[in-house]
Amino acid sequence: MPLSHSQRRASLPRLAFAASLAACFSLTFLARAARANDGMFPAAPAAKSSIDFDGRGFLVHGKRTFLVSAGLEYARIPRALWQDRLLRIKRGGFNTVEIYVFWNFHEPQEGKWNFSGDHDLDAFLKLVNAMGLYATVRVGPYVCAEWDSGGYPVWLRFKLGVALREPNGPFETYVDRYFDKVMPIVAANQINRGGSVVMVQLENEHPKGWGTEMPNEYFHHLRDKALALGLQVPYFFSGLHHGSDPAGNTSWDSAGRTNPWYSTEFWCDWYDKYGNPTPRDTTFEDRATWKILAYGGNGYNYYMVHGGTNFGHFNDNEDASSYDYGAAIGQGGDLRGTYYKFKRAAYFATSFAEILENSTNATGQYASASTNPAIRVTARTSPAGTIVFLDNPTSALVETRLKLPGHSEPTSDFGALFRVNPGEIMPVVLDYKMVLGITLKTSGARILGILPQGDITSLIVYGPAGTEGGLTFQVGSTNYPVSVRFDNAATEVRTFSLEGKTVRIVPVTSEQADRTYFVAASDRNYVVQGARYVGAVETVNGHLQITTETPGTAGHTPQAVPIVYGPGKEPMTAQLTARAARAETAPVLSGWETRSAADEAQPTFDDKSWLASASPLPMGADGDDGAYAWYRTTVRATRAGSYTLNASSVRDRMYVFVDGARVPQASVKGNAARLDLTPGDHTVAILATHYGRDKLFGLLGPIDKVDAKGLTGPASLLRTAGTAAVVEGWRYRMATGESHAAIPSPDATGWIAATIGADVFDKKRGFAWYQATLPAQPAGAASSVLRFESVDDNATVFLNGVQIGQHAGWNESFDVPLSTAVAGQPNLLTILVENTDNSGGLAGPVSMTSYVYNAPIMSWRMRGGTTDPLTATGWQPLGTTVADGPRLYRATFTAAPPAATGAHPILRATFAGLSHGFLYLNGHNLGRYPEKVPINGIYLPEPWLKGTGNVLTILDEEGNTPVGVTIETEAAATRTVELLEAQ
Repeated sequence: MPLSHSQRRASLPRLAFAASLAACFSLTFLARAARANDGMFPAAPAAKSSIDFDGRGFLVHGKRTFLVSAGLEYARIPRALWQDRLLRIKRGGFNTVEIYVFWNFHEPQEGKWNFSGDHDLDAFLKLVNAMGLYATVRVGPYVCAEWDSGGYPVWLRFKLGVALREPNGPFETYVDRYFDKVMPIVAANQINRGGSVVMVQLENEHPKGWGTEMPNEYFHHLRDKALALGLQVPYFFSGLHHGSDPAGNTSWDSAGRTNPWYSTEFWCDWYDKYGNPTPRDTTFEDRATWKILAYGGNGYNYYMVHGGTNFGHFNDNEDASSYDYGAAIGQGGDLRGTYYKFKRAAYFATSFAEILENSTNATGQYASASTNPAIRVTARTSPAGTIVFLDNPTSALVETRLKLPGHSEPTSDFGALFRVNPGEIMPVVLDYKMVLGITLKTSGARILGILPQGDITSLIVYGPAGTEGGLTFQVGSTNYPVSVRFDNAATEVRTFSLEGKTVRIVPVTSEQADRTYFVAASDRNYVVQGARYVGAVETVNGHLQITTETPGTAGHTPQAVPIVYGPGKEPMTAQLTARAARAETAPVLSGWETRSAADEAQPTFDDKSWLASASPLPMGADGDDGAYAWYRTTVRATRAGSYTLNASSVRDRMYVFVDGARVPQASVKGNAARLDLTPGDHTVAILATHYGRDKLFGLLGPIDKVDAKGLTGPASLLRTAGTAAVVEGWRYRMATGESHAAIPSPDATGWIAATIGADVFDKKRGFAWYQATLPAQPAGAASSVLRFESVDDNATVFLNGVQIGQHAGWNESFDVPLSTAVAGQPNLLTILVENTDNSGGLAGPVSMTSYVYNAPIMSWRMRGGTTDPLTATGWQPLGTTVADGPRLYRATFTAAPPAATGAHPILRATFAGLSHGFLYLNGHNLGRYPEKVPINGIYLPEPWLKGTGNVLTILDEEGNTPVGVTIETEAAATRTVELLEAQ
C-alpha cells in the first residue's frame, strides 16, 4: 500500500480525543486492548439449536459453518439496490453481512422515528434472510463508521447532563428509548425466530470494554436492556480482532478457548480510496485472508466489501458523498480485483468448514513437510480431514516438494514440485471425505470449492494455464491418482462413482477460477463457468436462465461461452437469448435555471419564529440536524468605518451579509468578518455551514461542547486599533517529572528556543510549557484578543501567572480575550500544552489584536436549514448570474434506469467550477461535493433516474455557476448485462 494504516493515521488531522481511523481505532490501542478480550456471550437456550459455538468454531442449525462476512451499510445504499448489492456479495462466496444501525439515521429529530423506505431495517434484514444470508447487527449506540457524530443524533448534544458511553442516567434514558425501537426489530429477525441475525454487537470500539469485558455499569445496562428486549443470539461488546492483518503472525490452537476466533473488522482498504486497489494492496489483503484460515480462524468480516454513498449530510468531516472505500464492490456496483481474490478464499472456507470450524493446530506434525525452508508450514486437523498450508512470505516464487506423514508424495501442477507464488498461502487438503466411500486423500492442485449437486458432488480445482495438477482419491479401499490439465481451450472433466454417488472434478485455469460461480435455482445447485459475474439465475419453463455481466458498454458477447454443470452428468452451454443493445451516449444537461438561496439575508425577512438567544447558539439548537444554519442580528455603528464582527467560535465556515449585501469572502476569516459600516443600525445575516461532524471516536463524557458547529458563544462588534501583532520569541520547557500546577519562572534553567510547528514531544504523551512576551498595545486600545491558530493538543493559557483561558482540541483556532487593557510591560504569556497522541506542541502562530471599540451583540435569532432546494418558486433562466452568495441551480436531462439487459451505464455528475454544496437528483440528496476521494463526480444511482425530465439540482455555497457541470459515464464501473439460457 502507499501508506500503512499506522502511517496513514499519523498523517491525518485529529482531535484531542480522537486518532483518526476508518474503522475508528488506534492500532496501538488495538494491539494492547482489543485482543485482551475476544470472547462472546453464548446464545440463550432458546437459540442454541439455531446458532451456537465452542472453542473450535460456529454451528448454525447444528452444522459447522465458517462465517465469511461482508461489511456494508443499508443506510448508504438506495433500497432499490439492496438486492443487487446483496446478490453480488452472495455470488462472491459470502454467507454473512455485517451492518451498523445508525441512531441518527432513524431518529434525526427527537421523537421523529423513520423506519420506512430506505430506512426500513426490518425489510433489509428480511431481504438478507430471503437471499439465504446471515446477518451480524451492530446496534451501537455508538458506531463510528465515518458517520455524522458516530451515529449520535444532533439533538442529543443539547440534553442536560448527558455524558456519553459511561454510567450516566440521562444518557442511558435516551439509549433505552433508542433500543426500545431498534432491538425488537433485530430480535424479531434472529435466526432462531426464522430470521437472518446470528450475532449482535453492543457498543462499538469502546476504550474500556471489548468482547465479554464489562468494566462498569454502563455495559451491564446495555446488556440487560438488550436481553430484556429479546436478544437471544450470541453477542459481544465493541468488536473482535480489528486490523488490516487481523490474524497476526502466529497460528493458535483451540485448546483452552471457549469461543471462536472471529474478526469483526478486517480492514481491507481505507476510506480515502476510490476504485480498483493496486496489485500490491490486493496481494496483501489476499494473504491476510488466508492467514486467518491457516492459523485457526473461524470467520471474518471485511470492512468494507461495499462502501456505498453518504447521502444527505451524514458524512463525517473526513468524507464527502462517496464512501467507496476502494472496496471489492464499488460504489456503482462494479467488481474490483479484490472481489475475485476474496471469492476464492470464501469458496474454499465455506467448502471446508467441517475442517476449519472443528480443528486443532497440527503445525507441529507437519512443520517439516516442505523440503524448502523458505516455505512456512501450518496445518489444521479435524475429524473431517486435514489442511496443510504452504506459506510463501517472500516476494519471489518458491518451489518445494512435500513429505506428508502417512501419505505418498503428492504431485502438484508441476509434477512433484509445488510452485507457491510470492506472498501466497496454498492449501493442501488431506483425507477429506467427499461423499460416502470417496475420500480426497491429497490435493496437489489449488481448490476453488466443493458444491453438492444431488447425487453429484463437484470439485473445482485450478492452476496456471498449460500446467497439470495431481490429486489422489480413495474410492472404497483403492487409491486412484488423478492428473488434470488446466487449459483455456478445453476442460476435461473427471468423475468417480460409488454406490450411486459421483465426484466430478472440474479443472479450470487460474483466470477461469475468477469466472466460476456457485449458484442455485429451483432448489438445485449449479456451477457456472465463464462469466465475469453471474447475477440472477432462475428456471423458466424448464430452462435455466442466467443473467451475466461484462465490463464495458459496447454490447458485446461474453468473452467465453459459459459452461454450466448441473445435477446431470453432462454439462450445458449457455447461449445468448438476444444481442445486448449498444450503450447510449452520456446525457446532456439543458435548461439551466437559478434562484437565490439567501432569502434569509434580506433586511425585510421575517425571522420572528426563529430561535432567539443572547449569544449565537450552535447548529442544531433548534432541532435541525442539517449542514446549514442562518443567524440574524442588528448591529449599531457609532461612526463610519471598518468594524470587525467577532464570534467566539465559527465552525466550519460562515457567509456574512449586511443589509442584504454579501460581505466579500476575503473579508471573512475564521470567526471574524470585516464590515464596512455607515453610522446607524444594520441587519447582519450569517449563513453557517459545516463540512461534516466529527465521528467522536474515543469520546467519553459530555458532548455539549465537543465539535460544536455554526456560531457559538458571545459575539461582539469591534473596531480595531491597528493590525494584529504576532507574538514572537517563544521558548519551551518540558514538564516531565514535575508538577503541572506551578508555572516555571522565566529565569529557570531548561528553556529552549521554540519553533512554531515543531514536535517537541517526539510523538510521546506529556506536557510542555511555552512562554513569550506580549507585544505592546497600541495607544488608546480598550481591549485585546489573543488568537491561537493551533495548539497540539490541549492548551491552558496564563497571563502574568493568572489563568485566562483553556481549550481542548487540535486543528482548530481559538480566541482568548484580554477583557481589560493589558497592564504595564512586560506581560508574560504562558501556555501549558498537553499532548495526548502522536506529535505535539505550538502548531500555529499566536497573534494579538487590539480594539478601541468593543460592543457585545446581545440579540440573535437562528434557524437551521437553507432555502428548500426543491422549492417550486423563484426560478429564472440562468443568464449571467452574479455569484452574490449561496444559489440554487437546476437543469434537466434524459436518462432512463437501465433495462434488465443491455448497457448498464454508471453516471456521475461532475462538480467542475463549483465551490462547496450538495447535489440532488429528482429530489434525492446525493451528498456533498467536492469529493475527498479521487473521483470527479457524484454518483447518480440508477433507480433514482426516471427517463425524460430528470432534474439535477445544485446548492452551491459560493454561488458559482454550473457552466462546467456535466454528466459523464464512469467507464470503469459501467457494464453490459446479458441474459443467457443453458441447454
